[in-house]
Amino acid sequence: SVLSGKYYVLYGTNTAETEYCDAPTLQDLATKTNNNLKAYGFLTVTDGQTTASINLNLTYARLKFNIVNKEKLKDGKFYCGMWSPKVGFSQGKVITENGLVLKEGNAYNRRVDFGVHSSTTENTALVLPNDLRNDKVYFYVYGSDNSGNHVTYEFVKDGVNLQGGKSYNITLNLNYSDQVTTLTQNGTGDYLLNSAAEFRAAAYWHNGSNEYLVNADVNFAGQPYFEINAKGLKGDNHTLKNISIDFPGHTLGVLKQGYIQDLTLE
Repeated sequence: SVLSGKYYVLYGTNTAETEYCDAPTLQDLATKTNNNLKAYGFLTVTDGQTTASINLNLTYARLKFNIVNKEKLKDGKFYCGMWSPKVGFSQGKVITENGLVLKEGNAYNRRVDFGVHSSTTENTALVLPNDLRNDKVYFYVYGSDNSGNHVTYEFVKDGVNLQGGKSYNITLNLNYSDQVTTLTQNGTGDYLLNSAAEFRAAAYWHNGSNEYLVNADVNFAGQPYFEINAKGLKGDNHTLKNISIDFPGHTLGVLKQGYIQDLTLE
């Protein structure tokens, strides 16, 4: 027997704290499910009680990805991820009687990257529950095309309320993306940025060793802006207009890191 009181019960974990993506890289569905199943629940025990039952809540929502026509990319190798411009993805939560709540000191990240993959099997990732109904979600798939160019396929979908214990099927068909963007280099190795879509492709790439050259004035009216991780951004005396970042509680800029030179913002 146990002492009377209220208990929380954990399955698959020994801590009430959870990470925002237990293993953010895509993995084979069976491997991911078997290795990362975590659940929690609460149980009240009274004096003299000999039996009890409990309903467990699964901690993560499961995203099942099907990347179609990935032969467009060299060796079928691709990177993929997703951005939530306004809501973001929680970086850590704590199990409480009221369910999962944001972990103190943690915030939300607009970007989740699922890493590199080339398998032909169906793949999955586990993320914490998140209500994205008031946002668009930008999925991306990038890699090298068969000519060696860096190419990005972008898919824009309505956000949904991701709930723990539920599975969500996401099909990204490279023949039917919302945007295809190829980043080209100049003679000194800088990647050229001419449009809002090319700026997003640079943000999706998230390569801190890249240097970018703004090759035209760019107007971001009606377009989301995602901060770029880069070595540097050379403005070449061009102007970026109407950049708007609506992500309450966070201070964000044109770059996540790196230098900026000869660039005007309006």
